[in-house]
Amino acid sequence: PYVAYLDRANGGKPADWFFDAFLLLQFGGAPSGGAYYKGNVTVADWNAYLEQLFAEGKNLAALEETVVRVAGELGTEPRTLPIIIMIPYLSASMEGFGDVDGDGTEESPASDADRVKAFNRLVDQVLERWDPARLPHLSLWGFYWMNEGIGGADMPVVKAVSEHIRARGYKLHWIPWFRAPGFDRWREAGIDFTVMQPNFAFVDTPARLAVPDQGRLTQNALLARKHGLGVEMEMNERVSFDPGQ
Repeated sequence: PYVAYLDRANGGKPADWFFDAFLLLQFGGAPSGGAYYKGNVTVADWNAYLEQLFAEGKNLAALEETVVRVAGELGTEPRTLPIIIMIPYLSASMEGFGDVDGDGTEESPASDADRVKAFNRLVDQVLERWDPARLPHLSLWGFYWMNEGIGGADMPVVKAVSEHIRARGYKLHWIPWFRAPGFDRWREAGIDFTVMQPNFAFVDTPARLAVPDQGRLTQNALLARKHGLGVEMEMNERVSFDPGQ
């Protein structure tokens, strides 16, 4: 239902293409019990994330297979989908992260240089796996910065990682929460494409469906226009999304 627009009146068969780009990320579920967005996961967790991304019949491979299958049902040539891959966050306070490059010395997240080393190594590992994965209808656009706020301490780290990504020929994407730290400095951080969340779905307004919080939505739109941001569409459990309508 994400790759194709499904026609319910025709038994749920694909009637047209649907979403045209995909961001693959993982919030929690790390083997250690940590969360990728919190930055409290280990090198082993990062490796597990990579294995899941490139696992046979799942995630990237499943998306590739679906594009081909939908094209066959539509009777058209398969389209090529831009793909953005998450870089797990690594908190500077994380202890026991591990040895990211196998040199026998554990990296220290308290060190900016070691954090940059870890982030860049993850980027390189994705690139090393991309071509051998044989995903002809998926085009790697670049990477996604996982932490939704970029404080002053993270700014030089993000910039160094973005420079590494750009040197490899790719780009960096970011989706901060509403007025998150760094939302107005995303270009300074070297990020190529930023979309800000209005976080309207989390505003405690019981009657918000009947009387929308126009203040929050308007503020987000005006800030996005001022700082060159995109705007994220949000849904929660109170709002149903029906691809058949």
